[in-house]
Amino acid sequence: MKKSVQVRGEIISYFFVALAGVAVQLIVSSIAQRQFSVQYKNSVALGYAASVVTGFFLTKIFTFKSGQGRTRRQILKYLLITTISGFITTYGAYYTKAILEAIFNQDFVISPFNYSINVIELVSHITGMGFSFIFNFVGHKFFTFRTTGFYEKLNAKFFG
Repeated sequence: MKKSVQVRGEIISYFFVALAGVAVQLIVSSIAQRQFSVQYKNSVALGYAASVVTGFFLTKIFTFKSGQGRTRRQILKYLLITTISGFITTYGAYYTKAILEAIFNQDFVISPFNYSINVIELVSHITGMGFSFIFNFVGHKFFTFRTTGFYEKLNAKFFG
């Protein structure tokens, strides 16, 4: 019972940390597209990359309460998980957008507060983030913030 409560608490905490990442991703992606004419898929990747730094420290401190120590090895493992997750986010969003555009054959744009939002792109981006949320949580819980021996093996292989 206590373990399931702890896992539930970690999932809820991770969800709120992920919301901060979502905000960073959407803001950076939107700015990249509008101000710098970056293509959709590349803007999703840029937004994801921007959210990685914020996500590491928030996840370490609030979700898995990893505290001090082992930060270097956690960063290495975190970057491994988030790199894979970045591909999941980017290509999940890209292919979801392609599928929705094929189904609806038109863009849906809403303009709250004189700011136009492409609904298909937004839904696609959030879908990609949803897929990576699951992968991230599991990867960080069972790999990044746990002693697995991975760092020691990697260190011995390349620097040992």
